[in-house]
Amino acid sequence: MEEARRAAVLLSGTAGARAAVLFLRCVGPYLLLTACFIALGGIFEGGGERRSCCG
Repeated sequence: MEEARRAAVLLSGTAGARAAVLFLRCVGPYLLLTACFIALGGIFEGGGERRSCCG
């Protein structure tokens, strides 16, 4: 139980903030690139001839 408290204290301080910054530096570019691919896919899916299911 004492180890869990120590881990919680470490993650709540500056070590936790540094870990979060490192995580976002690694994952942030990937998330941005993924968002760009999703937006580009939406543009391509919405482009072209307009077709209606009801004629």
